[in-house]
Amino acid sequence: MSIISEKDILRKKYRELRQSQDPVELYRKSNEIITKLVGLSETKGPKTIMLYLSYGSEVMTFDVVSLAIQTGMRVVSPYLVGKDMEVSELHDLSEMKNTEYGIIEPMNREPFDKDKIDIIVVPCVVVDVKGNRIGSGLGYYDRYLKDSKALKIALAYDFQVVDKIEPTEEDIPMDIIITEKRIIRCKE
Repeated sequence: MSIISEKDILRKKYRELRQSQDPVELYRKSNEIITKLVGLSETKGPKTIMLYLSYGSEVMTFDVVSLAIQTGMRVVSPYLVGKDMEVSELHDLSEMKNTEYGIIEPMNREPFDKDKIDIIVVPCVVVDVKGNRIGSGLGYYDRYLKDSKALKIALAYDFQVVDKIEPTEEDIPMDIIITEKRIIRCKE
């Protein structure tokens, strides 16, 4: 079995598992995860943070977008341009729109310099304790993260964390994983 098909099997299994969860329970867990994210020493002070705008059963990020903006952080969020991902600054939650695929993106599409981002918060379908993640399968985040020096944080429900995923050359590992139960520092 090839690495790609193993990843596809894991992606399908954990996406279905996540989607089968009680939405109220996911909301509760999301709040616990966001509380841990906000409490990290790395997120203190005036920083620029890239936050994905949650979709479906992903860890919900809208509250942290508002909170980060209120506390003086610069918040940028991704949008898709062909096979690439760019980011644009958000000043308010009202600056978002739904795409034709139901994904929420910033209305403003003024590319923001990737080198000015201190923290990148990344969604995942499944992640291992070493920070290897499986996303939606299109590689947008891995391509974007390739040359980034920002701190990379994956948000996941604890049931999405597994012991080991075989990474490929293109995969970019996370520095920290935050779940409702724990904070995993992958480089330690």
